[in-house]
Amino acid sequence: MPKEVTEINVKDATLLYDNELKSTEFTVEGNVLKLKLEGTQTEYNNNSTSKGTVIRIVTDLKLDNLAPSRNAEVELSYSNENKIVSTLEESTKSIKTNINVVVSYWICYNKYNDRF
Repeated sequence: MPKEVTEINVKDATLLYDNELKSTEFTVEGNVLKLKLEGTQTEYNNNSTSKGTVIRIVTDLKLDNLAPSRNAEVELSYSNENKIVSTLEESTKSIKTNINVVVSYWICYNKYNDRF
């Protein structure tokens, strides 16, 4: 998650179309979400528009109140411990995407007694 995220409250983490994989552990470490899966996926759901595992993560994110709105980058890294490779780095893949971080402020003014 971007550095502007100060708190992550996970509401739900679900594998969609999961036939062979199971979620065994889900943790939040700072701005990093970690999900550990077990199993071997040998076939994909024919009705799915994706060509792989689909994970839905529902969260409430708290942003730094002093952070400006900006474009940021989110990175998804995944590794396959069952893949036969000489190093863990060879089995780790990453995908990056851009997001917009929008911080909104509300100021209420009471015009009758000049107070906020």
